[in-house]
Amino acid sequence: MPAVSHALVTLRALLAVYGIALAAHTLQSWRSLDGLDVLAGLWSLWSTLAVVACGILVFIERAGAWRWAAGSAAVLVSWQAISALAEGAGRVSGGALSISGEVVWTLGDHAPRMAVALALAWAWSILAKNGTEDLPLQRLRRVAWLLCGASAVMFLMHAGKLIFFPASVEELLTRSLGRWNGYGWRPETVRHVLLGIGLVHVAAIIGIAVGRRRGPLCYMTVWGMMTSLSRLSAYSLFAWDEAFFRAANGGAALAALFLLPSWEPCRDESRLHQKDGTARVDSDR
Repeated sequence: MPAVSHALVTLRALLAVYGIALAAHTLQSWRSLDGLDVLAGLWSLWSTLAVVACGILVFIERAGAWRWAAGSAAVLVSWQAISALAEGAGRVSGGALSISGEVVWTLGDHAPRMAVALALAWAWSILAKNGTEDLPLQRLRRVAWLLCGASAVMFLMHAGKLIFFPASVEELLTRSLGRWNGYGWRPETVRHVLLGIGLVHVAAIIGIAVGRRRGPLCYMTVWGMMTSLSRLSAYSLFAWDEAFFRAANGGAALAALFLLPSWEPCRDESRLHQKDGTARVDSDR
């Protein structure tokens, strides 16, 4: 099924980009490591294992190696989750409520990155157990929903910040305008623009919830890529690693878009849907 192949290529490319940025950060952490700091050393070691796991996921070529993919995804996602928790908790020094809010927001912001690794391992396991000629559409649909749901969670978190805390993201817009156009907008204009973007985010999430998936996923793909590139437009090429880390912001929605045919009845008359939800090729044709 070409759609599955395109989704696999997309997921592997996203992990390759993410792995490059993670490897750069890991190398920097080893260089700055104090030999007496045991905790930092353990963190650098775990980060190194995450880089290796990312590489395994990228270079797996055969569905028979799905167990390696599953183990690698577990290592990578566990590191991503702990990293997100530490990042969220370290942003504020206030009460437990504010820390909890930052942790929840950070986990939501990182959701597509974690979903990409899980979706790739899941897709390999489906191919290993069923082959390419008898794909269970129901299981493929679940992989697509994982990617779609992760993108929706991230956009919900972003919408909340754009609508209720616009000051936290104003800098990206104002710096980009200043660098590329040489002028800026008034603060009121910037906040109105951010409010409008946040409302469009909410509309896209509602569209997915009510079953209108293609349009919202296209929007999430384009806007997610723009959020990644915004680091380059605001802070120049020195922020390349931040852009690479956020490649999944739009990439997860793109992979889900490739899997969109698995969410709908097959229109190819040479395929007959069976009771178990698989697509069987009609050999009489």
